[in-house]
Amino acid sequence: MPDSYTHVNIALQALLRGGQAVASLPCYIAGANGPDPFHMYQFWRRNRQPDLSALADRIHREQTGRFLAAMLDLAITPEQQSYTMGFLTHYTTDCTLYPYIAALGDAGFFKGKRERLQFEASIDSELFYGNYRTRTVPLYAATPMLLTDDLGQVTQLLHESLLATYGVDIPVVDLADAFHDNVSVRKAMISPRGVKKTWAKLVAPLRTGSKNAMPMLARFQPGKPLPPLPEKWKNPYSGEEMHLRFEEVILLAEQTAAAAVVAAMRYWLGEIDGAKLLSILGDNNYYTGQPNPPPGTPARADAKPEKKDALPERAAGGPAPAKQPPAPPTAAAIPSVKGAPPKTGYRPAAPVPHATKTQAPHIPPNQTTTQPPPPGGHTKGK
Repeated sequence: MPDSYTHVNIALQALLRGGQAVASLPCYIAGANGPDPFHMYQFWRRNRQPDLSALADRIHREQTGRFLAAMLDLAITPEQQSYTMGFLTHYTTDCTLYPYIAALGDAGFFKGKRERLQFEASIDSELFYGNYRTRTVPLYAATPMLLTDDLGQVTQLLHESLLATYGVDIPVVDLADAFHDNVSVRKAMISPRGVKKTWAKLVAPLRTGSKNAMPMLARFQPGKPLPPLPEKWKNPYSGEEMHLRFEEVILLAEQTAAAAVVAAMRYWLGEIDGAKLLSILGDNNYYTGQPNPPPGTPARADAKPEKKDALPERAAGGPAPAKQPPAPPTAAAIPSVKGAPPKTGYRPAAPVPHATKTQAPHIPPNQTTTQPPPPGGHTKGK
C-alpha cells in the first residue's frame, strides 16, 4: 500500500482541489492513514490479541463500500467527519496507486514484499523532496499524534463502524493503542544515518519475529531515489493500457480523492442522497481498484485464497480478469443506525477563496500552503 506521507500529501491536495476545509486537520490526516495503523498494533508480539492487522487487511478487501457508508452515517461531530473525509482519501488513493505499483512490480522495479515496501518508502521521500528539498520524511509530516479528545472521537467512530459492518466488537482502548503503537514504530523507522536500520536487521527479528518486523526492515526513511519510471504501463487487474507518468498518476489520485471529499460534504449537507454518494464512492477492493463482487456471489472452485498483506495474484501472461459489475446503488446501502442523534448540519469552517463545488481551483500538483511546516521551522514540544 502507499506509505503514510503519500496518503497525507494527496489528502491535503484533495482539500484544495475540492475547495473544502475541515474542522480538525489532525483528525483529517489521521483519517488519511486509513486502517494502516492497525498493522502496527502490538508490533513486538508474535501473536497479537486482538489481531488488528488481520482486521486492517479485511477492511482493505471486504465490504469496503459498506464500511465507508457506515462511517459517513455514524460521523456526527466535526472531528469524526474530518477523520471520515481523510479516510475516504485513503480509500481512493489505494484504489488509484495500487494498480500502478503492481504494474511496476511486474516490470521488475522490485521483487517481493520487502522490496515493494522499500519502493513505497521511496515514493514518500520523492514527494517530500518535491515539497521541501529533503528526502527524510519527519514523523509529524505523515503520522499525527491525536490528543485525548480527538482520539476518543475517532476511536468511538471506528468502534461503531466496525461493529456495524463486520460484527466485530473491538474495545476503544485497543483502537487507541493502535494509534499510539503506530507513532512509536514510525518514529523508530526514521534513520537518516542508517543506525536504526542496522539495529532492526540484527535485533528486531529476534524480538518480534520476522513477520512482524517486516515493515520496520523495509519502510525506513529516507527512501532510496526512484529510478526512471515508465510512462506506458498495463493495469494488471483491469487489463487497460495506461499512458500516465508518475506525476500524472499522483495527480489522478488527488482528483479522485477530491471528488470523494466533496461528495461526503454534500451528503452531510443533504444535497445528495445515499444512492448518489455510493455511486460516486463505489465498493472497490483497495488493492486492485476493482469493484467487489456482489454479496452472496459464490467463490470459484479454482480460486486461490488471497495471501494476507500481499498483492492479489494475477495470472502470468494470461488475460486480465474481467471486471465485476458493481451492484446497483440504492439508498438503503447507506446504513442507518438506530438511536443515532440527528445530523448537525456541519459546514466547513473556511472554504478556499474562489472555489466552488462545481469548479475546483487549479492547483499545481504537490504545491500547497496547507502542507506541514518545513523541517527547519518545526519546534519540538516539551
